[in-house]
Amino acid sequence: MQDISFRKWVTLCLIFIIAPIVLTANEQADLSGTGQQVQFTPRLIPSDIHPAEMTRLVIEINLHQTWHIYSVIQSKDPDAPPPTQLEVLDNKKNQLVLDGPVYETTPISQLIRVLGMKIDYHNDKAYLYQNLQIKSGVQPGDQLLKAELTYQLC
Repeated sequence: MQDISFRKWVTLCLIFIIAPIVLTANEQADLSGTGQQVQFTPRLIPSDIHPAEMTRLVIEINLHQTWHIYSVIQSKDPDAPPPTQLEVLDNKKNQLVLDGPVYETTPISQLIRVLGMKIDYHNDKAYLYQNLQIKSGVQPGDQLLKAELTYQLC
C-alpha cells in the first residue's frame, strides 16, 4: 500500500427537474496533482422524480491502478486514516430529506501490519449511496442538489 498522499474535497452538483425529470450531472472536481487517479460519476436513481417520492444519489468511483480510497466506515483506531464522507449540502429551499446514512459497496478489510491496524478500503471501483426523499410541496422545475465528497487516496 502506498503512503497516504493528500486529501481532496469534491463538490458534486446535480441538477434535476421534478415531473417530468431529466437528470443533468455536472461534476465539479479539482483533481490537480492527482494525475487522474480517481474519477467520479454522480447520478440519481430513479431519474424520474416527483414530489414526495424517494430517489437515490449514487456516486460511482473509479480508481486508477494501485490507488485506494478509504471506506465510509470510521475505524475504531484513532490513528487510522479518515473515512470517506459524502455530505448532501442543504439546498436553499430545503426540498430534500436524507433517508438514512451514506452506505457503500463492500470494502476490502485488511490488517496492515506496518500500521498495526485493520483498514477498510476500495480498489478499482466503488459506489457510494445516499437515499433521499423529495418533500411533498416541491414545485416542478429545475432544482440544484449539491453534495460534498471528502476522501483520501492511498
